[in-house]
Amino acid sequence: MALLHEEVNALFAKGAIERVPASEVGHGCYFRYFLVPKKDKGLRPILDLWSLDLFLKKEKFKMLTFAQVLSALDPGDWMVSELQDTYLHIPVLPAHRCYLRFVVGNKHFQFTVLPFGLTSSPWVFTKVMVVVAAHLRRLGVPVFPYLDDWLLKADTPQKVVSHLQTMANLFHSLGFTINMPKSHLTPSQMLPFLGAVLDTVQLWAYPPKKLVQHIWAMIPVFQPLSWILVRMTLGLLGLMASCILLLQKARWHMRALQLDLKFQWVQHQGRLSDKVQISEETAKDLQWWLTNQDLFKGRSLSFPQPDLTVVTDASLLRWGGHMGEAEIRGLCSPANSGLHINLLELCAIRLALKAFLLSLSLSKGKQCNCSRTTPPPCGTATNKEEWGVMDSLSRSPLSLDLAGTSGHFPGD
Repeated sequence: MALLHEEVNALFAKGAIERVPASEVGHGCYFRYFLVPKKDKGLRPILDLWSLDLFLKKEKFKMLTFAQVLSALDPGDWMVSELQDTYLHIPVLPAHRCYLRFVVGNKHFQFTVLPFGLTSSPWVFTKVMVVVAAHLRRLGVPVFPYLDDWLLKADTPQKVVSHLQTMANLFHSLGFTINMPKSHLTPSQMLPFLGAVLDTVQLWAYPPKKLVQHIWAMIPVFQPLSWILVRMTLGLLGLMASCILLLQKARWHMRALQLDLKFQWVQHQGRLSDKVQISEETAKDLQWWLTNQDLFKGRSLSFPQPDLTVVTDASLLRWGGHMGEAEIRGLCSPANSGLHINLLELCAIRLALKAFLLSLSLSKGKQCNCSRTTPPPCGTATNKEEWGVMDSLSRSPLSLDLAGTSGHFPGD
């Protein structure tokens, strides 16, 4: 309780909350107020607004992706990152503050700024800050904003410092504050950002050591046929998802756990205190995270262009593919006629790669791009047969010493 009072006092000092007027005490909407641990072992105050969120429209919006950051970095770039106080910069209309009230002890408070826990907070904050980022870019500052975490880069440390000063001046004029202890304001060619360590000298991105160690610490609990809290399962999946762009096959080795969760728990009806049973297949698959020697290896920041392109297509009756002037086609067997089109597309890719095996085997070490004319399944496989084909496909480029990528061309 003492920690809760400390956080309330800190928010009150920042002006993020205020006392409810005496004439309105007990009126309006009151919600549970609690603390959750942050990555830095601090605490984040959360207002439990789930019942209010039910009445709010969830707006779709685009955020900066890690892939965009990786593709924008150049060899030898110098970087800094700064962290803000996120939603505390966005004020709430005074007439609407009555919907954001809580009680600590016998004192009644209401938020004056966007609180954590409000479903529209990320959307509002991003929409506001995208205007700020656009203005900085017009001033010649290459900035990459992800909510409250912003990255600046330049080809010399002096330019980075200049960009940082420009941004700091703008933030000051807007009333924004920079979280100095959590920011990295000294120009560096190796910097942590969005859950990765970026190295512009080696042109490489690594998963943080603490992230991998956290995954290692959690996996031993997931024993075959054991019952695990949904909260813990989601936590492990979140950590694994942080590695998707950094580790080859990371996405593949979280699929089994995702399926266990999908078939045993309904998100909008279940509770985080529910439990799911871990299948033997899932427990076995999770061992990859413990035995893989390349977890700290990371990935290259460069995106090589493909030397070879294999284009395939499939329907319920036929399949085909071509690589340059070489072509291959065939009929789908009656046994496969009832399969999902995504599975048929995957089969077409595998069959085309097998057909072009000779040409591909003469191109060791090259980049191969496999393109389809219908969208990829995006992890929607729901049966072992489809996963088997995907696994077979994922192994084919490796056996040919090819670096494989995939994409699709929109159909008519």
